[in-house]
Amino acid sequence: MTSRAFPLAASVVAATVVLASACVGDPATAPGAPDLGRGKPPTQDTHVSLANLVLESTTLTIDGPAVNYTVDIVNTARKHANATLQGTLVMSDNGNIIRAAGGTQMLCGGVPGTLPHGTCTMQFTAQASNSTGGQGTLVPGAAGFTLTVLDSEGGLLAIMQVPVTLQ
Repeated sequence: MTSRAFPLAASVVAATVVLASACVGDPATAPGAPDLGRGKPPTQDTHVSLANLVLESTTLTIDGPAVNYTVDIVNTARKHANATLQGTLVMSDNGNIIRAAGGTQMLCGGVPGTLPHGTCTMQFTAQASNSTGGQGTLVPGAAGFTLTVLDSEGGLLAIMQVPVTLQ
């Protein structure tokens, strides 16, 4: 299956970045909501981008098993230390519901957390759960899986969203 990016409303980007920066390091199943006040404003680093985001399935079961995905992270500038990859699920048609969907340090060879110059292909998982940090209750229907790359201070380096279905 190929990825298809679609435009994001500025409010969804801001909420995703704040949630993602607050959830970095929290496992996808961590109970409780994060401190949503953390994180830097969503100013994207134009030297880092995401490409070829492919989920093994675009249907995620709420509180079910995680779904594997692969993504290319392209960095045309200097390396970034302590960078993280954070997934969130967004249901903007249902009252701006947003939930953490799994996050990890960059694993691009070498030192964990380092995003080197060049292209890095990563594999990780996305999980739909109402037990993760965020707001609102995920319900069956259309959603977006938003993937962000964050720097060591929670600043946005790159963002991409693909449509998914929750069941």
